[in-house]
Amino acid sequence: MKKFYKYLTALLFVFSSIIACKSDNNKNEENQRNLLLLYLVDQSSGNCMYVNKSTDTTSGKTLPVYTATGYIVQKGGCNWETLGDSYYTNSSDALTKIQSKYDEYITILSKYSDCSILKSAIETEKNNITTDVIEKDVNSLGCTTSYSTQKVKYCLSNSDIDFNRNYYRYIPVSSVTSEMATNITYYKADLKSKTSTNGFTDLQIDSMEVYGSGELATYSSNEYYLAKQVATYVLTDTANSTSHESCRSQLYKAYPDVKKLIASTNGVDTSFYNISQSYVTSNVTRVLYLTPQCKYGSGFSESATSNKSTIGTTEYSTYGTCSTKTEY
Repeated sequence: MKKFYKYLTALLFVFSSIIACKSDNNKNEENQRNLLLLYLVDQSSGNCMYVNKSTDTTSGKTLPVYTATGYIVQKGGCNWETLGDSYYTNSSDALTKIQSKYDEYITILSKYSDCSILKSAIETEKNNITTDVIEKDVNSLGCTTSYSTQKVKYCLSNSDIDFNRNYYRYIPVSSVTSEMATNITYYKADLKSKTSTNGFTDLQIDSMEVYGSGELATYSSNEYYLAKQVATYVLTDTANSTSHESCRSQLYKAYPDVKKLIASTNGVDTSFYNISQSYVTSNVTRVLYLTPQCKYGSGFSESATSNKSTIGTTEYSTYGTCSTKTEY
């Protein structure tokens, strides 16, 4: 989102310059100001859907299914440049980008005395990724998957990049909560049926909000990635679990927004993230939903049995049909 806000700042500068300029044609000057203002308002309104194209063959035919995930991101930031992965056709360039991200992780961990063992593990991860590894990770579509939070993909050619990107779109919509209302209703009901384990209250669930640009920034941050990594090492590197627990405590203390986002998304999680009931009760004001979705396309049927779930005595559609339908 930083690119989007820099763009808006530049436009606002242009806008203020236009206002400051004197013109003999007052009407033309006013029209210019109004057009630019309307554009700025348009770009800073609305929400965003990330659409993934797949296929369904249950009918015996290969039919398209489009799955849209919604975010509270303004229209001007709903694009590949702001939200998408970075693609490379040179494995050395991809490796440089990936390693620079690992260097950022290592710099963060160097600040905390109890994170030395995790720092060494991250350094080993970095060293284990080579151009050969990247090139061997290419899938049948001609590209690798993204590497951790680096959002880096290596593809064999520009045509492979185009082919992969053809499966995905970022599409502006008026309201994610309206588009994904069916899924949000189902998700709330599901959470309410599991409050004994997730630790949320009905009020926290009823106050649910979809991830916006702020939450997405935290979710994709270096600090969030390290919170996931230290949680993994607590479970897998049992010989050093005490050290990793101490490291996690230091990270949570230094980056409280990360811990709060994890708790607001997942609720109580003592097995992986070490989020307690008391923390959820004291710090979570509303549940945050990362992946509200709707679907469309001739391969999707909202009334299909596979799209129905029963919670208690009530049957819900898991996903609704998107009202915004862009097929490609």
